[in-house]
Amino acid sequence: MPSGSLPSGATGVASLSRQALAYVAGYVAAKCATVDSTLGKITSDASEVPRDERYAWIDTLSRGGLTVPSARWLDEVEQLEVLFTTMHGGDVDRGPGVVRRLAEAAALKFPQLHPYVLRKYAMTRTQLRVREIRRLIGDRERLRKEQPTCSREAKRARLYVHPGD
Repeated sequence: MPSGSLPSGATGVASLSRQALAYVAGYVAAKCATVDSTLGKITSDASEVPRDERYAWIDTLSRGGLTVPSARWLDEVEQLEVLFTTMHGGDVDRGPGVVRRLAEAAALKFPQLHPYVLRKYAMTRTQLRVREIRRLIGDRERLRKEQPTCSREAKRARLYVHPGD
């Protein structure tokens, strides 16, 4: 595993699992295929290439049309995830130009990658984080609404009930 890459058990809101990162890397590779065709191959074309457990989710979902990221691109995406997690922590940076700043920081680390590829990764990863945070907020709201609440009438009735009467 390259330096600065994720440990195999890194999961949760702060970072994606390694299989989810492979899926994101494949998505970005598919969207940027016209800019850089070395980022990945369609699963039907890449079936003969041996892959490790990071590709298991793509292999499970694909019917031949998903893009499998190249090993080099996947290693770079793991390093980009470390940069993303460092920049955002467990939340999302609420300052202006979040995607632009992440893409610029990534360009400093990976000057060989096309700026469009880095912007696409930064946008995709930021949107995934925001979606996860919104889902967690929605879960909390749903739990709060499901908690039993007393009506005003029930509270008044309890005030006037005297034990032992």
